[in-house]
Amino acid sequence: MRVAFLKSSVIVTTFIVSAVSGFIAGCSGDENPIPVQDYGTSRITLIDSFEGSEFIVYASGKHGLMQAYNREFDGTLLDLELLPGRFPVIMKDNEGNEWNIFGMAVSGPATGRQLKIMNTMMGYYFSFAAMFPEVTIYGEEEKDAIPIDTPDDDWLIDPTKLIFGSFKDGIPSLDIPEFELFNTSFKNENYIKDKELVVVYHDGDIIRVFPHKILDWHEVVNDKSGSGNTVLSYCPLTGTASLWSSQVAGRNLSFGVSGLLYNSNLVLYDRFADSNWPQMLQQAVNGDFIETIPEVLPYFEMTWEAARKLDDQLKVLSENTGFGRDYDQYPYGDYRTNNDFISYPLNFNDDRVPNKERVMAVIINGRAKVYRFSHFK
Repeated sequence: MRVAFLKSSVIVTTFIVSAVSGFIAGCSGDENPIPVQDYGTSRITLIDSFEGSEFIVYASGKHGLMQAYNREFDGTLLDLELLPGRFPVIMKDNEGNEWNIFGMAVSGPATGRQLKIMNTMMGYYFSFAAMFPEVTIYGEEEKDAIPIDTPDDDWLIDPTKLIFGSFKDGIPSLDIPEFELFNTSFKNENYIKDKELVVVYHDGDIIRVFPHKILDWHEVVNDKSGSGNTVLSYCPLTGTASLWSSQVAGRNLSFGVSGLLYNSNLVLYDRFADSNWPQMLQQAVNGDFIETIPEVLPYFEMTWEAARKLDDQLKVLSENTGFGRDYDQYPYGDYRTNNDFISYPLNFNDDRVPNKERVMAVIINGRAKVYRFSHFK
């Protein structure tokens, strides 16, 4: 079925690519202010559980970020509470330890040790409702997930639900990314506006920062960090990022943009076996790597203003990408703030939360539980 589906879809590919190009060009302009969702200003934690896991959710409205940490440490459940005004040190526990945003103990008997960070993802609410039907929302009764029928044994998803958003590699990945040292290169420059969102990856002593304004144009960054090869992906249509180890089944894979979308979400492909990997599903859904789940790595999304407080030796993804893009120009017009503007068909949706509200989901066993910033006010 895969070959037949892709061949039939190729007929409309030229039209769709032209339409997307026109869509991007038509949406470009100078009237694209940075959308600042009303996150509030509070820094608050709440303790919760899902799918048998106990964790604590930290939210900073001021910094536009959320993260969840497993409370189990050395076989016991920690009692954690907020340390206000200490960012990036955010919590203390009942054992005399203080923990920073990366889940690292910075003082106390556990100094240097790590809390497990849950598998989380931030993005627009509609994307979680579409990808995880009957998604659980914090504060509401948990619902049973809707099973997704797959009419083709060669796929984990229904391949007829895949949509061409562009052609393969039509959006170029960054395969040899350059980074600039924040302290020496642009510490005092307005390289990124304070309220712009960035993706942060903490790898040992190195903190890498990936500005949304670059990811909007490239979506996939194949990187080599201290602990090995990684692939960072960002889907502008769903507002979601994901970070995986590229070391899969004994191979160092390189990923690109397939041109396909599933529930409006980016589908990556690997350049070894040409399997398709929907970003939010975090696994290969066809081909030689079908059912392969990569090692998912923790990342953080926050404002640039917050990221600057993490360290004065940040390594920031450079605009020197080799591609002629205006990274100060958002390519999708009012897409980020227009709740009625969803570009491609969705398998499921609901109206419990506005479509474009930015939320965090804890993802366990293929299910998701969503947290809103309004839960913390």
